[in-house]
Amino acid sequence: MRKRPIHIRFAVWCASLLLAGCANRGIGPQGGPKDTTPPVVESTRPAQRATEVPCIGATVVLETNENISIKDPTKVVISPPQKNRAGIKGTGRRVTVSLTDTLKENTTYTIQFGDNIVDYNEGNPLKNYEFTFSTGDRIDSLRVSGTVLNSRTLAPMEGLEVGLHSQLADSAFFNESFDYIGMTDAKGRFTIAGVREGEYRLYALNNAAGTHRYTQTGTDIAFYDSIIRPEIHVHATIDTLWSDSTHTVWDNLDVQTFEQYLPNDLLLLSFNERHEQQFFRKGYRPTREQLNLVFNTDLQEEPEIRLLDQPERQDWLWRGWSDRKDSCIYWMKDTLLTAMDTLRLTVSYASLTENGADTLRTDTLSLNYRPPLAKKKGGDAGKDGWVIQHNLASALGINDSIRLTLSEPIAQINDTLIHLLIKQDTLWNPVPFTWVTNLDSCPTQVSIQFDREWEASYRLTVDSLAFTSWFGRQSMPLNKSFQVKKPEDYANLYVKITASFTDGMVELMNDKEVVLRTEPMGDEAAFENLAPGTYMLRLYRDLNGNAEWDSGEILEHRQPEPVYYYPKKLQLRANWDNEESWEPETIDWESQRPDSGGTGSAENKKRLK
Repeated sequence: MRKRPIHIRFAVWCASLLLAGCANRGIGPQGGPKDTTPPVVESTRPAQRATEVPCIGATVVLETNENISIKDPTKVVISPPQKNRAGIKGTGRRVTVSLTDTLKENTTYTIQFGDNIVDYNEGNPLKNYEFTFSTGDRIDSLRVSGTVLNSRTLAPMEGLEVGLHSQLADSAFFNESFDYIGMTDAKGRFTIAGVREGEYRLYALNNAAGTHRYTQTGTDIAFYDSIIRPEIHVHATIDTLWSDSTHTVWDNLDVQTFEQYLPNDLLLLSFNERHEQQFFRKGYRPTREQLNLVFNTDLQEEPEIRLLDQPERQDWLWRGWSDRKDSCIYWMKDTLLTAMDTLRLTVSYASLTENGADTLRTDTLSLNYRPPLAKKKGGDAGKDGWVIQHNLASALGINDSIRLTLSEPIAQINDTLIHLLIKQDTLWNPVPFTWVTNLDSCPTQVSIQFDREWEASYRLTVDSLAFTSWFGRQSMPLNKSFQVKKPEDYANLYVKITASFTDGMVELMNDKEVVLRTEPMGDEAAFENLAPGTYMLRLYRDLNGNAEWDSGEILEHRQPEPVYYYPKKLQLRANWDNEESWEPETIDWESQRPDSGGTGSAENKKRLK
């Protein structure tokens, strides 16, 4: 067969590509708005609000109008709760819920999907979808709702299980599953649906164990003080239908009714009973003479430490100071022990069982000391001398003391070798001071306190040998000049609180909610000489007068001490007075936190004179 000329073959090839591109309509720009429509449930098996559903082998099927998926099956709530987890699947246009438990007779069941049914492509949720059926001949339609907040921070508690008990004794919370349950959303809101008429106790808990009862002490819980009696109120609105445009002759009355389920504004404040199971986390030897033990939570009692090879040996270990309550620092003076590379110990400490009973735990450990690698250049500057660490910069705050920190316990202080001077005109004159420490608690810190003068220049001189450690090391010299800041560098905050109580304690916090100062509310809580920055205010009622916030106790039926937040952050500027008025009892609980969108009184500021 004769071949075509090359220019003809090229033209045919280009035409075939053009025709192929025209036939493929998927190529090229594709327009149209983004799909924002959620899926729709078109039919169900059994029917919505069906009765006489079999108790064994019950399965719920939802048919939707488009392909869907289940975002998080663990957040689908089935009430009354199931002992065995239900099978929840989303395939194609179908949602299937397989209930593996034998259901209770004559009981209304509610499946709350929340926002977990979403369309497959865009993830648009079918919001707050709820399916109800009954194994009896009637549907129980009562419901209760409310909010769960953290009792200390008033932050919404998401993912807590909230349940009703028809058994009114507190022991039911520990021994029985809830009769009906709901789950809190991101705003801490919950609804418990399908409830029968009656009296109930209301609780909330972190149901990580999946038991629907309080089995793990140390988890978040909450309880409502009063008995709950769910009810429904029917309200009506009446509109007049006029027969003429002048509204002089009426033709009929339009009556609209709506149902209100109560109670619908319950507030639960969650807390932790602080009964955590304590356990030993790790131990290490940063130096030959020092032992550090770290636990998972704050220690309530001193642990007992024994040498495994010499269990009867006493007074070989001294407790040091630690700024962490979950840690212990110990020091050894016995050179025979410090020379050992490995120490074998037993550590015994108080803890709790899973059921909250007191117990004594004992761990066995080996602590090894590994000498640090020698520096290639310069050697170890502190090998023969003991370097003093300090908190002095070029400027010292008017409220700050001088803090000296050493790496070993101090055995002796020669205060004749410590000098504090103030510059007056051209002369440096001595300043009276006191130093504070506690040699009985193996200190490594010394605080130097003195009467500070605004904008004055000071010099601290610590001569060699001023401090001697337990191990015979003597301190290196220190010479540091600094100046006290001026009044214009600070802000003052005065808070006038109007409330029905007088036992409040006002906490000044930074924007990370770390408490910086605490003052009684009094007629006015004053926080003076504050560094410029962002601050928050929190108040708690000191009901037992111990000057600290106390959590709740479920068996004592004691709620946490009430907490209130000033509903906005305060921006304090240097050289300004800030006056705030606060009526904590007039602000809704959900609106108190500054990040909740609440508003407070207008700031009243004036420049310092």
